[in-house]
Amino acid sequence: GNRGEMTRMAGSALYVCDLDGTLLRSDATLSDFAREGLNELIDAGVWLTVASARGTAGMRALLDGVRLQLPVIELNGAFVSDMHSGRHVASNVLSAEDACAALEVILPTGVDPVISTWDGRRDRVHFGTRANDSISWYVEEKRRHRDPRLTPCADLLAVARIEDVAQITTFATDREAAALTDLLGRKRLFIVARRDG
Repeated sequence: GNRGEMTRMAGSALYVCDLDGTLLRSDATLSDFAREGLNELIDAGVWLTVASARGTAGMRALLDGVRLQLPVIELNGAFVSDMHSGRHVASNVLSAEDACAALEVILPTGVDPVISTWDGRRDRVHFGTRANDSISWYVEEKRRHRDPRLTPCADLLAVARIEDVAQITTFATDREAAALTDLLGRKRLFIVARRDG
């Protein structure tokens, strides 16, 4: 039955699972059933890890009790990191030129994006003072969870010039998003756009 299938899976491939919309329930929690199933697979020798737009701090809390041994993929692939320590094993960050070019397109909208960075010692999530309801919600969610990366910032462009930018997050209406997508595309910048609702 299941044990034979798990034995066949062990060592034959690397299995990477997404968190939101896949492993997690609609309330962004991991069920006991999923936790136990993941641990059974890991204990059977299956090479298993997770990938997410979330950082390791958030993944650690959500996957508490899951005995992951392999590094995780965080921030949409910007870092491959040890989930427990947060130490980056590999990185794929934006160049300072591309990060600044993207910010020069986004900042004139009047809403400061949130930028996830590595400053050489620790991860940071920088946020400015100009926020819409969605950015405010995003920052408040991180405050509620006592995210140690959260860092107020008066000059996001200055940060992008000196820190490794892993991710730039902004929230916009459909019309604003279409205009931003067009402007960023003209600068040959790759973006990931997601429509909620």
